[in-house]
Amino acid sequence: MLSFDGLAIRRDLGHGLTLRTIADEGDVERVAAFNTVIHGANVGELVRRICMHHPHIRADGFILVQDEATGQVVSSLSLHPWRWRYAGQELLVGEMGFVGTLESHRGRGLVRAQVSLFKELLREQGCHLSIIQGIPYYYRQFGYEYAVPLENHVRLELHQVPGPVDAPTHTCRPAGQSDFPALVRLYTEATWDLDVYAERDKATWRYIWEQSPGTEMEAEVWLVEDRARQPAGYFRVQKHPLYGPGLTTNEVSRLSPDAAGAVLRQLAALARERGNPFIRLNLPADCMLVRAAQALGAVNQGGYAWQVYIPDPPQLLRAIAPALERRVVDSVYAGLTTDLRIHLFRASLLLRWRTGRLVDVEWLTPAGDWGTLRLPASLLAPVILGHWSWQELARTRPDVAASGEWVPLLDVLFPPLRAYIYQIY
Repeated sequence: MLSFDGLAIRRDLGHGLTLRTIADEGDVERVAAFNTVIHGANVGELVRRICMHHPHIRADGFILVQDEATGQVVSSLSLHPWRWRYAGQELLVGEMGFVGTLESHRGRGLVRAQVSLFKELLREQGCHLSIIQGIPYYYRQFGYEYAVPLENHVRLELHQVPGPVDAPTHTCRPAGQSDFPALVRLYTEATWDLDVYAERDKATWRYIWEQSPGTEMEAEVWLVEDRARQPAGYFRVQKHPLYGPGLTTNEVSRLSPDAAGAVLRQLAALARERGNPFIRLNLPADCMLVRAAQALGAVNQGGYAWQVYIPDPPQLLRAIAPALERRVVDSVYAGLTTDLRIHLFRASLLLRWRTGRLVDVEWLTPAGDWGTLRLPASLLAPVILGHWSWQELARTRPDVAASGEWVPLLDVLFPPLRAYIYQIY
């Protein structure tokens, strides 16, 4: 439950506008109403539910610009705290959400002013990463770069799904309240083979179960059972899919091949009942359900990506140091002692390795010599998160390059990673 501690921030922007954070429940209602106007009623209700009921939301994470003459909210955005796991290391992540400005106030730098405060809050809260699902290109101006898969689109036509089978090994049914413990366990199992994923504690699961209905993020939860009526998996079907008329599954647990077949048959039955012309799997590209669908002829039509900003690169590298050290131990560089420089043009990162341990990361300005790897600072996120290798980036970006005896070490430190982020609301 959101609490108000009387420490709301207020800053004068001039021209009768004030930048501030929410201070009371009245502000919550005003920001929810604003988002209804900008994004629609389901998003407005999502803002209200997140603000009042999400277990990890802070009051100072909701930022708005107010017209002092009318009291009207004319622009807003918010910070949603997450906890991610990166190769076993916990990271604090701040999502930027619900960004919008009234048409009458656009082009006046209001989002830029709010992003400036947002980044202050990221630093105060010790966030290692910031993420946004936002519109294409726009957020590059604030240092964000595409770095984690989002909204994959694997399309399966209904005629490609086989019909019912005799004596099925698995069946599917809507999940109920009594299934909650099984869902918590199955989600944990679903992340075991991911290198980067979002943690979801019991309180967050409770929020999703109780508060998502009636919002933009509402989804049906279905349980998969084996012949002994024991839980063997689950999947979620979006009620308000963002793209196209397909029946969209946006979350799935680990499944056996037989269980995946049962899920695809259930999805096809639901699509036919509801008039959906196809099934869309918005899921990790190599999960069992996607592989089973592709075996039937499903086509991967691409997807989008989370945009990621690193508030403090040395802080991030220190946080993931144990993961980097494990990679070194398991390589030909065991016992590594060197200073590895990553040149970001306006500054450099100096990674000090001693006998296989990353003992320090320094932020150097000016940047100095080219070092082993050079790349624009915004491209550090996709390299660290394993979305693109430096070689892949260099094919289209002449400002990305590597040289020297330690180039092979880059592939050890920053390999391709399996990343997928399931929502926490």
